[in-house]
Amino acid sequence: MRMTVIVTGKDYEHETFSEPAETIDVGKFGARILTARKLRLGTLVSLKRPNSEKTESFRVVYLGQPDPETHRHPVGLEISSIEDFWGHTFPPESW
Repeated sequence: MRMTVIVTGKDYEHETFSEPAETIDVGKFGARILTARKLRLGTLVSLKRPNSEKTESFRVVYLGQPDPETHRHPVGLEISSIEDFWGHTFPPESW
């Protein structure tokens, strides 16, 4: 599922930011996004879904190499709670 989300937090240089980012993958326990910001492992960021007031905290758990053309960074995020943040029903774990 791809969508644009608003990601806010502190970047690698500890600068506060808020920007749109694109999800690459989403799952019950987190997501992978593309962002223009370089982040640090373990940092907490917040995501806000478009057309929704839902905001949730995520921990940065993966940092990929930036795309040489777009300079956007793939970032793996782990959701802080198991709540219906994505507005999507995932298959049960025993499926």
